[in-house]
Amino acid sequence: MPNSKASAALLSSITDYQYCRKAWSKELFEALMDPEFFIMDPTALPQWKIITEHLIAHDNLLFQDLLVRVTTATGGLFSSNEVFYTQKARLLRRLSFTIFCCEYNQFAKYISKIQECFVEALKLGQAYQVIREVFLGFRVVIPAVMTTLR
Repeated sequence: MPNSKASAALLSSITDYQYCRKAWSKELFEALMDPEFFIMDPTALPQWKIITEHLIAHDNLLFQDLLVRVTTATGGLFSSNEVFYTQKARLLRRLSFTIFCCEYNQFAKYISKIQECFVEALKLGQAYQVIREVFLGFRVVIPAVMTTLR
């Protein structure tokens, strides 16, 4: 934890170099998908915002992969609904964080898929942690696409 800001700053500076993108893109995407990604020093989040922006801006397939993971998230055969709801909430938070990190209107062409992810999540019923993440997602998406609507 004490080195998270320094390591995030180092990763942030590495992502500026396009010629080494293949070396870090897959590993950083997996780090973003890690269940404990948001358990870090809050001062490292601005660096992770830059890292995520570089990661997604240069490879739209990663964002599409994230959308697929959110829409196809299922609980395992022997897992409870609570595990499924937790997994879905974490994926929705990553989707919101990714949209927050990138430029305005970058995901305007995916807005229908993003909306579909949120609507499907709202159909889960009384899963309050998922509903909380959906509202967070709407809070991030609306300003991100407002300039498109003007």
